[in-house]
Amino acid sequence: MKYPLWKPLLIVAVLGLCGWMISLKGLRPGLDLAGGATLVYDVKVPEDANASVVIDDLIDTLRRRVDPNNLRNLVWRRMAGNRIEIQMALATDQVKGLRKEFNDAHKALVDANLPRSKVDAAVRAKGNQRLEHLNQLASGNDGLLKALKTLAEAHDRLIEATTPYKESQNKHDKAEAELKQLTVDPDEPSIQSAEVLVNKLRQDLKIKARNYLDAKRTHDAALKEVLSSNVEPTELQWALDLPLQPTRKQQPSRQEALDELKTTHPDRKDQIQIVADAYAAYEQVKGPLDDPNDLIALLKGSGVLEFRIAATPEDPGLDADRYRQQLQDKGPRAGIDDPWRWYEIDDIKQFVDDASRRRTYEQDPETFFETIGLIGAGYGNSDYLLLANTSILAMTRNQEWELQSAGLSSDSTGRPAVNFNLDTRGGDLMAQLSAPNVGKPMAILLDNKSISAPFLRDRIANRGQISGNFNQQEVSYLLRTLKAGSTAAELGDYPISRVTTGPQLGQDNLNAGFAAAKWALIVVAIFMAIYYLFNGLIANFALLANMAIILGIMALFEATFTLPGIAGIVLTIGMAVDANVLIFERIREEMQQKADLATATRIGYQKAFSTIIDANLTTLITCVVLFYTATAEVKGFAMTLMIGIGATLFTALFCTRVILDLYLILGKTKDTG
Repeated sequence: MKYPLWKPLLIVAVLGLCGWMISLKGLRPGLDLAGGATLVYDVKVPEDANASVVIDDLIDTLRRRVDPNNLRNLVWRRMAGNRIEIQMALATDQVKGLRKEFNDAHKALVDANLPRSKVDAAVRAKGNQRLEHLNQLASGNDGLLKALKTLAEAHDRLIEATTPYKESQNKHDKAEAELKQLTVDPDEPSIQSAEVLVNKLRQDLKIKARNYLDAKRTHDAALKEVLSSNVEPTELQWALDLPLQPTRKQQPSRQEALDELKTTHPDRKDQIQIVADAYAAYEQVKGPLDDPNDLIALLKGSGVLEFRIAATPEDPGLDADRYRQQLQDKGPRAGIDDPWRWYEIDDIKQFVDDASRRRTYEQDPETFFETIGLIGAGYGNSDYLLLANTSILAMTRNQEWELQSAGLSSDSTGRPAVNFNLDTRGGDLMAQLSAPNVGKPMAILLDNKSISAPFLRDRIANRGQISGNFNQQEVSYLLRTLKAGSTAAELGDYPISRVTTGPQLGQDNLNAGFAAAKWALIVVAIFMAIYYLFNGLIANFALLANMAIILGIMALFEATFTLPGIAGIVLTIGMAVDANVLIFERIREEMQQKADLATATRIGYQKAFSTIIDANLTTLITCVVLFYTATAEVKGFAMTLMIGIGATLFTALFCTRVILDLYLILGKTKDTG
């Protein structure tokens, strides 16, 4: 009988993928293994509020925003005195080194830019001192030195034209003021004489102004030429943030954007490439949080709720194509002073709620957004909505309003909805925003990310309701978002204490944990090989495959590796062996009843299957409960054990069976058990 090749190929593919992920991303040690940073924040609590309750609400909100999947191993604790403590693991030495190389290369490129203040100081200098300053700024770049000298000459001409222009302006203004003070009598000789003088001075002023403006245009053009060699940090970061391969229509790849930068700044192309290479190396190992400053930046301003009117295809005078092109060319950071700006969508599922819409979205996102009355576009791996960027079409937190409460409700047809209440100031602002925009979509944003964009059905003041074709999950998501923007407690912008713990203690824990796992694996492997002989070797292969799968999945999801996680691996070793023992003992029983090896193997796996599933399923339920209810330290144990259960079922029930089947097909039917 021909054996299906996909089975052994699947095993090879899974193990190969896991090994590749481990080598590519490595494992991120947790606070107890790598040392870490502890940040302490002050929390502002309203006088009439229960401090413990509102601080717990704040921690829950921040945790959902910063680490929604509990993969960053952050430890959150409420402390006395209205404070919270947050612990995070430090990056590995490799990550730190590559991050430092990128930051150093980036800083060197930015530092090589010519500051406007230094350029102005150099051209204002006189004689040999000016030439010395210009040579220092040029740093041996002949083309830049030539441009600086041209700027210096233009500066001199501008100074020469400025003094006569100002003198002429003053004379004209004085003569015009004297003319206005004279008695209004066109026959008076003094008035006629004054008018002649004013006209003469006006003609002179026009000549002097023209000379001044010509000199200024020449000066500004020369200055622009000098500063054109500067590489703007935002421009460079925009290019680095692009994917290696474009995922959207009309979107450049990272290399294309970098090539364009090099073409624009030919004198800086080597520095640009050094930064790009350093970032590419760092990107291979970087995690979501590699430095305490990353966490501080994430926490700063978290929970900021805003409302903005969304652009629609019917808006008169709105050039949607120009804004889409701006997004593709310059990214979402561009257009800070434009009346409309791009804001990232937090979860596209809130807009794509059925199969038909999903197909339209996947085929053409721009057309999809137009069909639901919005203007949207993709950039990188995210989607964006075009929203208002003016005060009359937005309600932002700096306008000092508050969302007092939000709760589940239902609309007039009985469908799920969300009610919300604003304070007096918020009600006034919402009325001003909603009244002239009834029938238009109003986006709800949290931390500058668009959560939803329901259409305004009526004027809203202090109380409002958000309804639509929502399911219960979507309504719950919207409610959590609104509550995240209405927490009574307010986190300080910066920590009042920041303490870093060295990795030496963590290294001791790591060595002890690995030693325990290593000896557990060795002892079990020796026992299985001695007691079950060939089948024991198969079980040992399953053990190693189990370890590879656990570590590979943790590397894939960038999950943090903790000491409780090592305990979960050690426990998984015992569970994996237990599953193999059940199988091999059932096979041995069938062999003792004179069944051939093929029949004994088939029946043995059948009899052991339900027992193994039941045992692992009960353990899985316990792990799920632990993961959602236990402290952060125990979550690492629960997550590792959950992955281990899945790996155990795959290796014990599938991998070992495939190996035995292949053994039987090859004709080696001698009883080795």
